Amino acid sequence: MGGRARAPSPLSIAIVGLVTLLASIPPPQAKAAAGSCTIVVNSSGVLTPDANLTSLSTNNPGGRPASATITAMASGTLPGLVCSVGLPLNCFSVSVTAPSGFNSAPSGMTGTATFQPNVRLASGSSFLNLVSLVVLNGTSTVNFDLTAQTSMGVFRAGNYQVQETVRCE
Repeated sequence: MGGRARAPSPLSIAIVGLVTLLASIPPPQAKAAAGSCTIVVNSSGVLTPDANLTSLSTNNPGGRPASATITAMASGTLPGLVCSVGLPLNCFSVSVTAPSGFNSAPSGMTGTATFQPNVRLASGSSFLNLVSLVVLNGTSTVNFDLTAQTSMGVFRAGNYQVQETVRCE
């Protein structure tokens, strides 16, 4: 209490500076200031039923996620440099929107389906169930999983088609 004030150590100044820098970085959903983002579909996904016929999913045995190659380039020296070193500032966000229904389904299908999309880097895990992710400058292969749950009954035998909307912003 009546003692001399201690000067902060260089380490505490560096930590305060880092906290200030991190607090000023916008959240990952921030949009890129300028640049380009190209999506090229590599393959369609395959939905397969679960043993109870209550879900169709790319995660069920025999299922396969849709795949796309995404090339993102933030323009400008500073945005491009910051995005290249891994800070999600002025990088692009890839998102997927859940479908509202099947494009086609067997006749006599009762009830509705709810859809849960998931996006992940091809080299990553899908355990987080993300509907968007930040991509840095360069090219990435991205997988898109989808699960459809029926609201009543089971999925009937037949062909189902559904389309997800993928955005890079």
